[in-house]
Amino acid sequence: MSVKHLLTKYFVIFFLCISVGGTANEATPPKGFVWQHLELTGGKLLKPNNWHFREAHGNEQLRWTVSKEDPDKRNGGYDTGVAVNVIPQVENSENVAKQLVNQILKKGEVLRTCGPEQVGNMFRACIELIESNQNGKEYHVLYTIMWWSNSSMIAYTSAGTFTHKWKKYQDTFDVMSVVELVSAKSQ
Repeated sequence: MSVKHLLTKYFVIFFLCISVGGTANEATPPKGFVWQHLELTGGKLLKPNNWHFREAHGNEQLRWTVSKEDPDKRNGGYDTGVAVNVIPQVENSENVAKQLVNQILKKGEVLRTCGPEQVGNMFRACIELIESNQNGKEYHVLYTIMWWSNSSMIAYTSAGTFTHKWKKYQDTFDVMSVVELVSAKSQ
């Protein structure tokens, strides 16, 4: 079964609205942003002008990244950006989501958590923390984990930057939190 078919089959809610700020159906992006289309699924996400977009899909996971830095010039890495990850087929979405939450909680100093909260048949939890990379650089990261009661899929996002730059980019991350994984037009 194709990834697009799995996404289409299991999404009753086609939008991953991580925070309040609108829906991906809005025709005109906010000032300073453009719609970045997700070729594989027909969806879209908001990308700040002059930021970089990258797709890196594996056998079991889809990943889209929007970053301030060009990851092609940094061995795929970046310091400021948002990653959207989808695992389209898992054995038990709730258990896998809980395992992911537990892994993230061990990554660093937890600043706050939320949820899980239920919105229709979707569940959402978040973890905001300070974590260090292998070089000892500290990052402020907000993770959002979503799963569906009637699905074998989970999705999670991470929005982050250096700890000292978090306040500068927090509003940008809020705007970028609206993601349409599957085009509503293809339904």
